[in-house]
Amino acid sequence: MPASQVGPIVVGIRRLGLDVVALEKPRTGICRIAGSATCNLLELAPSETESYTLGPRPLATGTYPIQGWTTSSDVPGGFSGSVSVTVQ
Repeated sequence: MPASQVGPIVVGIRRLGLDVVALEKPRTGICRIAGSATCNLLELAPSETESYTLGPRPLATGTYPIQGWTTSSDVPGGFSGSVSVTVQ
C-alpha cells in the first residue's frame, strides 16, 4: 500500500431505467448524476476507504442492469462488476 495519498480515482454506477431517489457521495470528488452516476477526482489517504451509494427507483417493471466501475492511474486494472435487478 502506498504511504501517500492515492488518486485521482474515478468511480461510476450505470443504472439504466432507474431513477436515483437517494444518494450518498464519497467524502472527496466531484459527482454528477446522468446516464451514469460518476464521481471524478476522488483522493484516498493510505488505508482509507470511501463509499458511493445510490438509492434507485425503477421507472417500470422489468429487469435492469446495475454496473459499477472504477479507474485510476495509481491503481492498475481498476474494478468492474454488475448485477441485474428484476422489478415486478
